Amino acid sequence: MAGMALAHEANRYLDDKSPWKVIKQDRQAAADSLYVALYAISCLKTMLYPFLPFSSQKLHDYLGFAGKVEDYGWKLQPPEPGQKLLEPKPLFVKLDDKLIEEETDRLGQVNC
Repeated sequence: MAGMALAHEANRYLDDKSPWKVIKQDRQAAADSLYVALYAISCLKTMLYPFLPFSSQKLHDYLGFAGKVEDYGWKLQPPEPGQKLLEPKPLFVKLDDKLIEEETDRLGQVNC
């Protein structure tokens, strides 16, 4: 899936650029790499909207865009430099291993 490939590459890009380290020597390089990552995240929220509509809408809001993701159609929206971002929060909750085991066991008992 192209969306997951983009997420993987964006993550690798951030690891390679390490803006949290680079900022001490070169603020502009750190800002550039963070902007590229934010642009990739904006692309992901559009690409993944059909599969993850609620999470995509949260990203849309966190990135400081108004309205709903679907209002923009398939047009990608790059964040404007200086655009105010909302304080991010986790998009997903980590499931407890015990709950995963219980649900897996229940699925194994379902007769189709």
